[in-house]
Amino acid sequence: MATNDELIDIVDAQDRVIKTMWRSEASKNWQIMCDNKEYRRAALSFVANKKGEICLMRRTENKSYLPGYWAIPGGGVMSGESYEAAFKRELQEEVGINAQPENSRYLGYLKPFEDGYNEGFKQVFEVIIEDESHLILNANDFSESFWLTPHQLVEFTQKDNVAPGLLFLVRQFYGIK
Repeated sequence: MATNDELIDIVDAQDRVIKTMWRSEASKNWQIMCDNKEYRRAALSFVANKKGEICLMRRTENKSYLPGYWAIPGGGVMSGESYEAAFKRELQEEVGINAQPENSRYLGYLKPFEDGYNEGFKQVFEVIIEDESHLILNANDFSESFWLTPHQLVEFTQKDNVAPGLLFLVRQFYGIK
């Protein structure tokens, strides 16, 4: 177990908790787990501004998963935690934003492999910020960021290292073909 490890719920194909496991162990064994129809949960968040742009952030090079890739905030749902609580926690930890009912919304739910990549269940949210200066990147998570429209983001995914599944998410939840 790593010192910054978290206990997470492992769920079945109906998103029902079947056991708990340390995140580091689940990461090492994710392919075996998927073969056994055992999955993790995650909450993801698009951060948008009033102009309809989405903030894309580069993961730091020290990340064990997808170092240097462009992504959106999010992460695993801890044991006993709801997707919504995980969304709010990850958003606060990674970019310093407090999600409130008046500035956030639920976008949707994805089942394993529905996006062609996803090895677990995901709930996706959006938070709209008034002032882009309120975005404070956690230096352990992200090294830089920039804003672009959903259409520009689709184009950008063809040019650089972008987290797998992000193109699907933009198309799914922003109606871009």
